[in-house]
Amino acid sequence: MRYSINHKVKINHVRIATVIGAVSVVLIGLGVFRFYRSRDDQKPNSGQNTPQPKTQSAGSAVSQTNDNPQKTPVQYEGADANKAGTLSGVITYHAVTNNMLTIRTVINQTIGSGKCTLTLANNGKSITKTADIIQNPSSATCGGFDVPTTELGGGKWDIVIDLTDSNNRTGKIVGEVTI
Repeated sequence: MRYSINHKVKINHVRIATVIGAVSVVLIGLGVFRFYRSRDDQKPNSGQNTPQPKTQSAGSAVSQTNDNPQKTPVQYEGADANKAGTLSGVITYHAVTNNMLTIRTVINQTIGSGKCTLTLANNGKSITKTADIIQNPSSATCGGFDVPTTELGGGKWDIVIDLTDSNNRTGKIVGEVTI
């Protein structure tokens, strides 16, 4: 009888030692994994080819590269948009939210002041709104247009934004939106 009690105690000790050993191995493995992962996160991106964001201007889009990190990347290609005789830009956002058509733009030139005139046209119906030009550090924008959809109705609307700066340069931004 004594032999069987000692034998059971030994088996229990072996089981406990096995569980403690397995838990220790798992904990050590997690510690090593976290150590190497944190070391990899701190390394600079060495020689890996990752896609870089593209910049867009009045000229064509040019990819920025990390060939020489000490040198400022070329951002624009072509003529300086600020020296152009006409104004240009794009509609950066247009959507209907809470019964309002919201239109936002970017003008490619740096303009101190001027006017934006929005014309929305659909099947002979026309709606006109105006906003001031707002200067940004390297571009400009129209102050923004928020048109209640109750003035519009449904369907496809042509967007024309006439731009005029204080030097009497003009330009157009065109697009369309479906209500």
